[in-house]
Amino acid sequence: RLPSCLLHESRKAILRSGRGGERALLSMDYAPNTGHWHPAPMDLVLYAKGHELASDLGYFGAMHWLTKDWIRTCEAHNTCIIRNASGNHAFMHDVQGELRTLFVADGSVSAVEICERDPADLAHIPGADPFYQRTCVMVRVPTGSQGNEHYVLDIVRVRGGAWHDYYLHAQGRHCVVDGLTLETLPPGVSLQEASGFSSTEERPTGAGLIRKLEAAETDRALQVTWRDVPDFRGDAPTVDTGVGLRLTMLGGKGTRVYLGEAPGQRRMSNADLGETLRVLCARRPNGQAIDRFVAVLEPFRDEVFVRSVRELQVVEVPEGVDVVAVRVECPGQTDYVVSIAERGGGRNRAVRVPLDGGGSLETDGTLTVLTVRAGRPTGLTVAGGTHASAAGMEGALQPQP
Repeated sequence: RLPSCLLHESRKAILRSGRGGERALLSMDYAPNTGHWHPAPMDLVLYAKGHELASDLGYFGAMHWLTKDWIRTCEAHNTCIIRNASGNHAFMHDVQGELRTLFVADGSVSAVEICERDPADLAHIPGADPFYQRTCVMVRVPTGSQGNEHYVLDIVRVRGGAWHDYYLHAQGRHCVVDGLTLETLPPGVSLQEASGFSSTEERPTGAGLIRKLEAAETDRALQVTWRDVPDFRGDAPTVDTGVGLRLTMLGGKGTRVYLGEAPGQRRMSNADLGETLRVLCARRPNGQAIDRFVAVLEPFRDEVFVRSVRELQVVEVPEGVDVVAVRVECPGQTDYVVSIAERGGGRNRAVRVPLDGGGSLETDGTLTVLTVRAGRPTGLTVAGGTHASAAGMEGALQPQP
């Protein structure tokens, strides 16, 4: 079995878990703009259930229209785009980030966190005190008979510009949205046009190639499920009707949701000529506080397994600290994840999160994961701090000079 690894010179983090058909892989790319680069800060790719589910289309050569008009754009990737009022986001090409956290805890929990800290890079983002950070936690959930499921908690924090766009592209010929009613826009209208954004390009690129749109506005949580994954690896294309990916995103004030169709071809042999992907764009306006997109990505076969995802109350949040606390419930296992982001690079201050049935999780770590099974804590992982404790479990680390 290949291990998780950090390709530091290439600026890619790869997390792996499971064996055989239950293998899962999560990668995050934070490479700078060199050579044949993709302008997609902290791009995410997720492989599970035998398929690349959250996709990156790859590279078709410098002169192919897919490369020039689609693959080279931010909108073609699983990333978050900060835009100015006109929709321009060219400054995002200068955002890359640095590794803040990377760990693998006995194969059950692994995480990677990338944060843009370079003042010169951040200065390209318009607005006061810009911020850009992505935290991904991959959790293994035992299902009995040595089986496992996996989910990924994705936390994107951004501030700056006028608009923030969270994009997810997933394989799956059928896509449904739960939690809100979408309005169907005229089929010829692109996301660029529906947004009222300007463009200096001679032909449609990026958001101009996302069409067949449905849209709605909501402050509440939503779920998007992709099913029926095409497979072009054999002599003849097939469709795996049992596999899918579900995204559960926590609510956020003034979220404008778009679901559209974009180019999905990735093979130069043209075996998948004309293939498309259903693309989610969740958009919010910039504000004074850090904007947080919090979502669980859940690969599944036949049936979904995550029962609930909800944000938790945090007691006495210290000034200058942004805290995300999430409870994810699965059959036989409940996980409490606490992520702390602090401005200025100083040490994090402790926070307390109430738990079900009494008690609390206390931690000063940048990332803490508490796992509970059958009502009893079975795992406590803390990174980027000195202390975490909950329900009789305690972990302490010696501070680094």
